[in-house]
Amino acid sequence: MTAHLFWGRARWFVAGGWLALHLAASATPALSFHADDAYSGAELMIAGAFAVFEGQLGWYANLVVPAAVGLLIARRYRAAAVCAAVALLIALDTLWLFRHPVPLDEGGSPYLLHALGIGFYLWVGGMVLLLVASVAAHVSTRGAVGPVRQRPAPPGGVGPRSR
Repeated sequence: MTAHLFWGRARWFVAGGWLALHLAASATPALSFHADDAYSGAELMIAGAFAVFEGQLGWYANLVVPAAVGLLIARRYRAAAVCAAVALLIALDTLWLFRHPVPLDEGGSPYLLHALGIGFYLWVGGMVLLLVASVAAHVSTRGAVGPVRQRPAPPGGVGPRSR
């Protein structure tokens, strides 16, 4: 099987794998600011956009990832790898929450990140999956010629293939 045929099918499985990881990340605890309290990925998906007011940009990786998925499906593997890498770097901004306190209640009490939950690892894992698959697809299809389509002979049998 040629690289183009393999990645022609595999890119859909990678996109489906990312979606499964993203949905699982939304349903599981992602960040814990207290020892007994954790925020799910879905809660963070809703409220995360407002974290920019506290200097946190990690949520904005969610805006770049769909571009990486779309580019992967469109067989633009290099651009998909760049978008996935940018999304991963933006997502890693979340780790600053271990040192940078954020107010989580109406009293403005500062809280530091206590622990990362499985949802965080699933979320980042989806981005890593896209990055690795995009790089592998780019490397394996670089310089390879896609499926060759032969033109049918013109009517009357006159042409280069009729000889």
